Amino acid sequence: MEKIRLKKELIAMTIGLEAPLSDPDQQVFRLFSGLQKWISRFERFRAFVFNESFEGYPKSADYHATDLTPSALAALTGRRSFNCSVGAYNGKPRLSNLLWEVRYSDSQHAVITGTPDPSIVVTANLAIFMDDNGIPVDDYVWDCARLLLQTPSAYGGFVDFGNIDDTNYGTYYMPEIMFPIEWKRLINLRDWTVLGKKRHMRIRDLYWGQLLGPKMAQHFDPDRTLTEEYKSLEWKFGRAGQIAEWQENGALFLTLSGSIFDSMLASPEAIYAGDLENAAWLAQRFRMRGMY
Repeated sequence: MEKIRLKKELIAMTIGLEAPLSDPDQQVFRLFSGLQKWISRFERFRAFVFNESFEGYPKSADYHATDLTPSALAALTGRRSFNCSVGAYNGKPRLSNLLWEVRYSDSQHAVITGTPDPSIVVTANLAIFMDDNGIPVDDYVWDCARLLLQTPSAYGGFVDFGNIDDTNYGTYYMPEIMFPIEWKRLINLRDWTVLGKKRHMRIRDLYWGQLLGPKMAQHFDPDRTLTEEYKSLEWKFGRAGQIAEWQENGALFLTLSGSIFDSMLASPEAIYAGDLENAAWLAQRFRMRGMY
């Protein structure tokens, strides 16, 4: 694959879990295979695995897409309780070259103090959406959100866009955070970590996309009238195309607009006002329910 000119922006999606996965290799592969139609342009992937002890780890191996299976991931560690990532890189396998990655963490290797939850994070450099062969960003986001919300014991997460500088190449979204990150994000991370299990019924912040697991979604909108009202909101400059999509398992996916690019690429002078109005509306409703 020809090298892609990397950009400084990334799109990250994360879901928090109430308990560690019993089959992380299967779940990472489920996400990997579920997104294959979007990431098939990448011919080779590298998998990294950590186990409970750092001795002899991390282990890594390169795979062609067709060779990457749950058993191949499990074979790297020989046990099922581990942290695992599968990524595509623009050259050498390091964070500064990351194009796309799905990462599971059981929180056992968290650098920050506190009680972080197990989580899954999917990160993509904006470059893969922008060139002539780019991935359709909205279709990719919808598919990824639906897959994350199907993860066992998922309670909530978000879709965010960030700069590689203020998120340290996306490590802000991971329990194995590597400093430094931008100060305000560090405050947000610390505040979120010390909440402990209270996180399971709260949102971390107002992001472009909110992923609510079945329990959180039920608490937020028990009769589903709020989401109907939200979808119909119109402001001075019209409707922002916001999404409120219920999943079969009772989970909920909310967005501030019809496309993440509406907010991500808007200049301060041309910002789409409906995004901001929707964010304020959602913030008020989350606060009313003690979720924000």
